[in-house]
Amino acid sequence: STLAKILLGLLEPNIGSIEVDGVEKEEIGQTLYRKIFGAVLQNSTLSYGTLRENLTFGHFVSDEELMTNLNSIGLSNVVKSLPLGLETIIAE
Repeated sequence: STLAKILLGLLEPNIGSIEVDGVEKEEIGQTLYRKIFGAVLQNSTLSYGTLRENLTFGHFVSDEELMTNLNSIGLSNVVKSLPLGLETIIAE
Protein backbone atom coordinates (compact mmCIF):
# COMPACT_ATOMS: atom_id res chain seq x y z
CA SER A 1 0.00 0.00 0.00
CA THR A 2 2.93 2.35 0.61
CA LEU A 3 4.21 1.82 -2.93
CA ALA A 4 0.75 2.53 -4.35
CA LYS A 5 0.50 5.73 -2.30
CA ILE A 6 3.91 6.86 -3.57
CA LEU A 7 3.01 6.09 -7.19
CA LEU A 8 -0.27 7.99 -6.85
CA GLY A 9 1.49 10.98 -5.28
CA LEU A 10 -0.22 10.60 -1.91
CA LEU A 11 3.19 10.12 -0.25
CA GLU A 12 6.65 11.31 -1.23
CA PRO A 13 9.52 8.84 -0.95
CA ASN A 14 11.95 9.50 1.93
CA ILE A 15 14.91 8.70 -0.30
CA GLY A 16 15.39 8.10 -4.00
CA SER A 17 13.12 9.17 -6.80
CA ILE A 18 10.28 7.89 -8.94
CA GLU A 19 11.17 7.08 -12.53
CA VAL A 20 8.99 5.86 -15.38
CA ASP A 21 10.99 4.12 -18.09
CA GLY A 22 14.13 5.87 -16.84
CA VAL A 23 12.57 9.36 -16.76
CA GLU A 24 12.08 11.11 -13.42
CA LYS A 25 8.51 11.88 -12.38
CA GLU A 26 9.16 15.64 -12.33
CA GLU A 27 10.35 15.56 -15.95
CA ILE A 28 7.27 13.68 -17.16
CA GLY A 29 4.82 16.37 -16.09
CA GLN A 30 1.72 16.03 -13.97
CA THR A 31 -0.76 15.56 -16.83
CA LEU A 32 1.10 12.66 -18.44
CA TYR A 33 1.95 11.12 -15.07
CA ARG A 34 -1.75 11.10 -14.11
CA LYS A 35 -2.57 9.40 -17.40
CA ILE A 36 -0.05 6.68 -16.57
CA PHE A 37 -1.03 6.16 -12.92
CA GLY A 38 -4.53 6.32 -11.51
CA ALA A 39 -6.70 4.43 -9.09
CA VAL A 40 -10.33 3.68 -8.48
CA LEU A 41 -10.78 3.12 -4.78
CA GLN A 42 -13.06 0.33 -3.60
CA ASN A 43 -15.01 2.55 -1.24
CA SER A 44 -15.73 5.40 -3.64
CA THR A 45 -18.94 7.24 -2.91
CA LEU A 46 -21.18 9.22 -5.22
CA SER A 47 -24.02 11.34 -3.96
CA TYR A 48 -27.26 11.86 -5.84
CA GLY A 49 -26.86 15.17 -7.65
CA THR A 50 -25.07 16.63 -10.62
CA LEU A 51 -21.61 15.73 -11.80
CA ARG A 52 -20.56 19.27 -10.79
CA GLU A 53 -21.86 18.76 -7.23
CA ASN A 54 -20.03 15.45 -6.93
CA LEU A 55 -16.78 17.07 -8.08
CA THR A 56 -16.96 20.28 -6.04
CA PHE A 57 -18.58 19.04 -2.81
CA GLY A 58 -20.62 22.24 -2.54
CA HIS A 59 -17.73 24.67 -3.08
CA PHE A 60 -17.83 27.21 -5.88
CA VAL A 61 -15.51 26.22 -8.71
CA SER A 62 -15.79 27.93 -12.10
CA ASP A 63 -16.55 25.90 -15.23
CA GLU A 64 -13.14 26.90 -16.58
CA GLU A 65 -11.32 25.55 -13.51
CA LEU A 66 -13.37 22.35 -13.49
CA MET A 67 -12.71 21.71 -17.17
CA THR A 68 -9.00 22.47 -16.74
CA ASN A 69 -8.82 19.91 -13.95
CA LEU A 70 -10.86 17.38 -15.92
CA ASN A 71 -8.58 17.94 -18.91
CA SER A 72 -5.50 17.26 -16.75
CA ILE A 73 -6.84 13.78 -15.97
CA GLY A 74 -8.11 13.12 -19.47
CA LEU A 75 -11.85 13.43 -18.74
CA SER A 76 -12.83 16.77 -20.27
CA ASN A 77 -13.92 15.18 -23.56
CA VAL A 78 -16.06 12.67 -21.66
CA VAL A 79 -17.87 15.50 -19.85
CA LYS A 80 -18.23 17.49 -23.10
CA SER A 81 -19.84 14.44 -24.74
CA LEU A 82 -22.60 14.29 -22.11
CA PRO A 83 -25.77 16.09 -23.23
CA LEU A 84 -25.96 18.03 -19.94
CA GLY A 85 -22.21 18.21 -19.34
CA LEU A 86 -21.42 19.13 -15.74
CA GLU A 87 -25.15 19.29 -14.99
CA THR A 88 -25.60 15.56 -15.72
CA ILE A 89 -27.40 13.87 -12.83
CA ILE A 90 -25.43 11.14 -11.05
CA ALA A 91 -27.39 8.41 -9.30
CA GLU A 92 -26.68 4.83 -8.27
